[in-house]
Amino acid sequence: YRKAADQGYAPAQVNLGSMYFEGQGVPRDLQTALKWYLKAASQSYASAQFNLGMLYEQNGSPLQDFQEALRWYGKAADQGYAPAQLNLGSMYFEGQGVARDFQEALKWYREAADQGYAPAQFNLGAIYAEGHKGISKDPLMAYVWFSRSALLGDEDAQRAREKISARLTAEQKMQAQQLLKTVSRDR
Repeated sequence: YRKAADQGYAPAQVNLGSMYFEGQGVPRDLQTALKWYLKAASQSYASAQFNLGMLYEQNGSPLQDFQEALRWYGKAADQGYAPAQLNLGSMYFEGQGVARDFQEALKWYREAADQGYAPAQFNLGAIYAEGHKGISKDPLMAYVWFSRSALLGDEDAQRAREKISARLTAEQKMQAQQLLKTVSRDR
């Protein structure tokens, strides 16, 4: 990885940074991980930008800086990188480094969910199941999003779907099945 990273190959720079971040084969060194992630991120490499967001968001890290995490997640999210969109949505949902904003969280979760990213689909289901300021409870949509996530193997989504299914009428279940079929054809 180092030889390719030294030649400016962004994927190798990210992998090398991750080895330092995790302490795999080298002592854990967040500053060295940061250096390699920054090199790849400067090439607009989305996974490096995402990793920088995670590095800055990490609790207990001497580098923890929610504003920087938001900035880097935002760069990767704007490139359509679903894990960054999910984490950006979570920061808005939790109010980390930014005012709590459920609509903005919903927007970013939806961006990632529409790409078939199961964790984002689960989070959308949870938002609709619980309802939040400015977002009404919608058990039908919760069931749809939990179902989409469950179809991708998310076990928590499977349990949540079963739980919310008990609250749906027969008509709502038929509507949900129709929505799920429509989405399957669109992909």
